[in-house]
Amino acid sequence: MVTLFSRRLWRELQTPPPSHWTRSAARPRSGDQTALVLAFALSALMLISGIILSVIVVFRAADRIARARETGAFDLLAVTPGGSFGASWAIFTASLHSGLTLPTLTRLRLSALRAVFLIGLLTLLPLFVTALESSDTTLLNDVWSWLLFYAFVLPMMYFDHIYAVVSGGLIGTLLPDYIRSEARVVAIVAGVLLHLTGYTVAALTGALILPVVYASLGIAGWLADLIRVVLALAVFVLAHEAAALLLYRATQLRLNHLEIIPPVTPAP
Repeated sequence: MVTLFSRRLWRELQTPPPSHWTRSAARPRSGDQTALVLAFALSALMLISGIILSVIVVFRAADRIARARETGAFDLLAVTPGGSFGASWAIFTASLHSGLTLPTLTRLRLSALRAVFLIGLLTLLPLFVTALESSDTTLLNDVWSWLLFYAFVLPMMYFDHIYAVVSGGLIGTLLPDYIRSEARVVAIVAGVLLHLTGYTVAALTGALILPVVYASLGIAGWLADLIRVVLALAVFVLAHEAAALLLYRATQLRLNHLEIIPPVTPAP
């Protein structure tokens, strides 16, 4: 009986239902889905490229400074007015202008940003027009979510390029003074963790913290969504600015042996 019943169901499955059952307003068409997946994959690659750039910069700084210390050249450069910090920063700056230079990396990054922008525009604009013509609210909401995603990702990738170089250089400058052996490996790990921390803080702010705050306050609408993107981006920038400032101060204190509290001169 089980076999006969299954056979009957099998025969029913061979006849498709009327065409209106196969249409779905809850999801975009397969071509639209493919375009969105392609755009998301390209954006993800751009974010990963920021981490790769940070690894390259950190390794260059730590490697050049570690070599200078091993050969004794660093001690000679450290007697200049800039001190050990000035010598380290000069070595790092020189490393950015040899081989795969910083201007070249910057041009590649800007070209990639333009490509992501154009692909996003060519992907989302037809979907937006289709959603308006068909009055597809679900598709329109999907397109709006993607527009918000690009409004966050594009400026974040621009700032990400700057922080990868600045913070990566400071990490690669500071750690060889603490760790003489394996300084390159430790510096790379520290650079990647700092980069991922910035991403994580921004993502938690935009995707978890602010939606909860909005729901508790009863705030909704397109303007609230835009403000959420701006706030998440601001958190990303402030987190990296704070990290860069702390690294810069710590590097100066460590290499030039500056006093955090000025010495108190005895009263006459």
